[in-house]
This record gives sequence, C-alpha cells and structure tokens, in this order.
Amino acid sequence: MNKKNQTVKPKLLSIEQYAYEKNWHSILHSHSFTELFYVVSGKGKFLFFDGYTVNVQSDDLIIIDSNIMHTEMSSNEDPLVYIVLGIQGMTFIPNEDEYRGYSMHNYQEYKHEVLFYLRSLLQEFKSPDAFLESVSDHLLNVLIINIRDERI
Repeated sequence: MNKKNQTVKPKLLSIEQYAYEKNWHSILHSHSFTELFYVVSGKGKFLFFDGYTVNVQSDDLIIIDSNIMHTEMSSNEDPLVYIVLGIQGMTFIPNEDEYRGYSMHNYQEYKHEVLFYLRSLLQEFKSPDAFLESVSDHLLNVLIINIRDERI
C-alpha cells in the first residue's frame, strides 16, 4: 500500500464479530467512516456500488473507505464469520491506478498476528476502563501501521 495514506489520529468507533445467519439481509449501504473486514472463516463475496464483486474467504482483509456503497453476502454452505472495525479519520490509498475506494488483501501467512490484534481490540474496546481505551488506541495504531506497511 502507498505510504500516502491519510491518517488523522484514527479513532475506533466500533468493532464486532459477526457470524452470517440465514435471516441476514444484504443491502447496499455506506458509512461516514472507513471499515475493515477481516474474514475469520467461511466464504462469501462483497458487492460494490459499481457492480464489482469480490470473492472472499478466510484471512482476507477488505478495506472500504467512507461513503462507498457496499454489501457483504455469505455462502450458505460455508457461512462467513468476520470481524469488522469502524474507523474514523483514516483513508487507505493503495498503489493502484484505478482505486475504487476499496481494496482486498490476504493475510493467511500472518493470520495469527492479525487475529491477535483484532481479538485484543474486541476485548479492550468493550471495557469501560479509560486506561483500556488508550490501550485500544495503541493496538489500533499498531494494526494500521502494519497493514499500511504490509509488515505483518
């Protein structure tokens, strides 16, 4: 990824782990913040505003910039389980000539490291302790730096 990524003190707005269920309705939507989706297991696809579809599987990381219409769809045979982060104040600009506002990367080789940060963030983000909020901020920054520089 290009180091021209704009970062303005990223703020973690939300983090959740979801397991696809048959009553899930996949509709195009957007957010005013950047989303990072990490596929823990399963298979599915992401559909974007321009009609482009990206197939996803375990250890894929999908980065969707703010205001980009998208939806995720799961395979019924191998349902998606994913962790999604909502991050304010951050935009990734990869080294792609035709950047569309989203990108996909696979971290199978580094899944233990990525999952360590994501699961730590899941745990710390839900804590009411102000000190742990600071820990979450630092974990998020380390994760972003490693993703940006492709070091994990």
